[in-house]
Amino acid sequence: ASNGCTDEAIDLFRSMPARSLFTWTALISGFVKAGNNTGAVGLFVEMRRDGVRIDDAFVLATVVGGAADLAALVLGRQLHGFALRLGFLSSMIVGNALVDMYSKCSDIHSAREVFEGITVRDVISWTTILVGEAQHGRAEEVLALYDRMLLAGMKPNEVTFVGLIYACSHAGLVQKGRQIFYSMKREYGVKPGLRHYTCYVDLLSRSGYLSEAE
Repeated sequence: ASNGCTDEAIDLFRSMPARSLFTWTALISGFVKAGNNTGAVGLFVEMRRDGVRIDDAFVLATVVGGAADLAALVLGRQLHGFALRLGFLSSMIVGNALVDMYSKCSDIHSAREVFEGITVRDVISWTTILVGEAQHGRAEEVLALYDRMLLAGMKPNEVTFVGLIYACSHAGLVQKGRQIFYSMKREYGVKPGLRHYTCYVDLLSRSGYLSEAE
């Protein structure tokens, strides 16, 4: 399924004498990896009809990820409620998936609410909400989150810096963006890639620093 052979995966799955939660999870996550998010959601619904007991959060995080890629807000909200009923909202992987889903579905306020409810956060938690806020043009919130992230002892990764520079670009914060761009490698050992350069060139160009941008 992960390699796009979904028909073969389904045939093999149907031929199995018994299927556990982990069997369903393997198939559903394979569909998501292959980009067949509609199929993944359909399998999740089928799994629920089969009465499979969900005592592991991974499958829920996976199908929320599928809903995020489909930008299916109503489905995402239903899965959020389902996670709440099962007691999985304290799970970091489910929380991260919900933050990503709400951000991609343009409900940044719900994304922030879920983020603030995650009790233990990793760099993915911080980066997901930071990028979500950046994509919605909320530069002040992005920079405040970044300060909180550093105070929490988290080391930013390359995706974090994409969100930061993007936010500075759309808010015209040239000096802050310049400072962040050069701090990547100097302070955190993150080598700028194509996306960082693209955002930085955009920042300089938008603000009239055309020679520096070139």
